[in-house]
Amino acid sequence: MILPSIDWINKALNASTVRNHLISVAKRQESELAEQPDFLDKSAYDNEQLPRPGKPMVIGFDGGYVRDSHNRKNNFEIIIGKAYAENI
Repeated sequence: MILPSIDWINKALNASTVRNHLISVAKRQESELAEQPDFLDKSAYDNEQLPRPGKPMVIGFDGGYVRDSHNRKNNFEIIIGKAYAENI
């Protein structure tokens, strides 16, 4: 989860510091992910034999722009998403 990694969220920082910290968190998160083979390269028949995901499944995402507090002309976009089975 990324949010606990963002310990500077309530501090006054410039946009470059935020961007650099976010990039380092993203690189660390990606390095922790295991490489998983893609199972969708099989035939349509093989894909039909795969088990269906648990239901109901909830998928949500949101995004917005964050403005630089020192230079009001600069901003960047943040997009966050999450998917999970409701029974978890």
